[in-house]
Amino acid sequence: MGAKVSNSAHGERWGLFVAAAALLLILTLTLSISLLPAAPFAPTPTFPKGIDLPDQLPRIPR
Repeated sequence: MGAKVSNSAHGERWGLFVAAAALLLILTLTLSISLLPAAPFAPTPTFPKGIDLPDQLPRIPR
């Protein structure tokens, strides 16, 4: 049949998987928390001062 994997090797592999998943989760949470404060305060795109966008862009003649 299939090759048997001893419990110790299987446990080490499981521990490595859990450690990698935890590290990925921590990195994701850290990045998302660092990006969070920008979202509620600027819902609309902001442009640098001095640039005025017209209400309607001129149509390009064909």
